[in-house]
Amino acid sequence: MGDTAKVLDRRADIQEQKLELERVKQKQVEEARKLRERNIELKQKDLEAKQAHAKKLLDSQLSRAEVEKAIELEKLRKLKLDRRIKQGKYIPLHKMQEYFQKTYGNYRNLLLALPRTVANRIDPENPDRIEAILQVEIDGILTQLDTPVSAEPEEDEGQGHNFVIE
Repeated sequence: MGDTAKVLDRRADIQEQKLELERVKQKQVEEARKLRERNIELKQKDLEAKQAHAKKLLDSQLSRAEVEKAIELEKLRKLKLDRRIKQGKYIPLHKMQEYFQKTYGNYRNLLLALPRTVANRIDPENPDRIEAILQVEIDGILTQLDTPVSAEPEEDEGQGHNFVIE
C-alpha cells in the first residue's frame, strides 16, 4: 500500500473519528438538556414542598415563637449561603458549564488547527502525511476528552444545582 493509500485510509479514519466526536457531542448536549429539565422538576418539587410546609405551619396553628424561630432559621440558612458565595465556595452549575464549554471549545479548535499549521514545517516535502498523522492523534485525544465525567452537584433550595467547594 502506497503513501497515498495510507493517507486516504488515515483520512477515512479521521472522518470516522469526527463522526464519533459529533455523536459524543450530541449525547452531551442531550444530557445537558435532561439536566436542565431535571433542574426544573426539582425546583417545582421544592416549591411545592415549601408551599406544603407553609400550609402546614398555618394549619397547625403554631405559636408565634415557633413561627419566628422558623423565620430565623431560614434567615440563618440564607446568611450561610451568602457567606459561601462571598468566600468563593459556591459556583452555580450553569456558570461552570458555560466556562468549561467555552474553554473546551477554544482548546479543541486550537488542537484541530495544529496539524495543518505545523505539517509543512515538520516535513515540507510530504506535509499531507504529517498532517494526517497529527490529525489522527489529536482526534484520539479529543475523543478521550469528550468522555463525560459525572460529578454530583449539591441541591440548594431555590437556587437549583450548584457545586460547592469545601
